Amino acid sequence: MNNKIVLFIIVIVVAGGLGAYLLSSSDNENDNIESEVMSQKIEWRQYTNDFYGYTVSYPGSWVLESNSSNGDSITFFDSSDFREELTIAVADPEVETIIRETLSITKETEIEVAGYKTVKMTGKESEGGDITNIVILRLSERLFYIVGPTVKFDEIVSTFKFNN
Repeated sequence: MNNKIVLFIIVIVVAGGLGAYLLSSSDNENDNIESEVMSQKIEWRQYTNDFYGYTVSYPGSWVLESNSSNGDSITFFDSSDFREELTIAVADPEVETIIRETLSITKETEIEVAGYKTVKMTGKESEGGDITNIVILRLSERLFYIVGPTVKFDEIVSTFKFNN
């Protein structure tokens, strides 16, 4: 009987030690994940368009390409994977109709960008085309739209701010 009690106590002590080890190991993994996410965020760059008054952050390994002299349209892309891209453009409000007609929308999600409620649309640009995302912000006489198929779309869009 005493052997059973001793064995039971040993099992409890070992189980407790194992539990404590797993718990501390799990905390270390979470710390590692958090520091990895922070280091990835630290490596991001910031683009500011003074003419249209906005700022956005993008992955530091990505390339920035201006498609016009005043920044009406800029594209960020991953030079190692050209499918990873995002374009920010400023246009007349009438362009929204053209955008909606060209995109075969499969999903609409209400989101907030730069303090404004708007809709994130997901769809295909043409039959058989790649799935892409687009957010449209209409402010006064300007239409800001952010479009791209990147998996980092939401993360990049969340950094978009107007400079007030």
